[in-house]
Amino acid sequence: MIVETLRTADVSPYLADYTRREHNRLPDSHRRRIDTLIPGMAGTAGDGLDNTRADLRADWLIRTAVPMWLDAAGAVEQATAMRALRAVTDPASAGAAMMSLVAAVAAAGARAEVAAAVVPSAVRAAVVEAAEDAVTAVGGGIDSVNAHTAVAYAAWCVAVEAAQDSSPDMAGRDARAALAPLVGRHLDGVVDLIGRMTRPATGRRPDEVPVV
Repeated sequence: MIVETLRTADVSPYLADYTRREHNRLPDSHRRRIDTLIPGMAGTAGDGLDNTRADLRADWLIRTAVPMWLDAAGAVEQATAMRALRAVTDPASAGAAMMSLVAAVAAAGARAEVAAAVVPSAVRAAVVEAAEDAVTAVGGGIDSVNAHTAVAYAAWCVAVEAAQDSSPDMAGRDARAALAPLVGRHLDGVVDLIGRMTRPATGRRPDEVPVV
């Protein structure tokens, strides 16, 4: 299997570990896309770019992945604020990003409480199940407890909105249908991130690196 080539001394351990983890959990369609990127990872060991790769990974999480979910949940103000943050390139920018993420978690949690109050008890179990499925699907791409919590709250809000007017037997289907595009966009983002991490451009901020 092509992913086994990541176990060579010629590939950055940081890049190899992240790629293997995502490859193991993603659906086949996304695995095939990752497979096309793996040959290009040869020669990345010891290239001195692992700090840049870590910044790219954090930047994507803070300024792309979590805001997408918050937008869908209606926490537009927090999502906009996170997208407007300076790119994560050093400890200072990482600290500012984490402060914004903590605020977003609080806002998403408040919205989730409001959403929970309007769910008929007959559809609650189906909504919970659909939201948990979505969070499980994107969980491997979440690298922070705060980020995971924000996505969990957002998934709950989206599932509730989709299911609150549904009949009990249709609630789960409607909630999953609403969450599926978000999960797909998140997983697409993971694959694109791996492409950017493979050969990160030097001398550029993470948001200026073209998506492969």
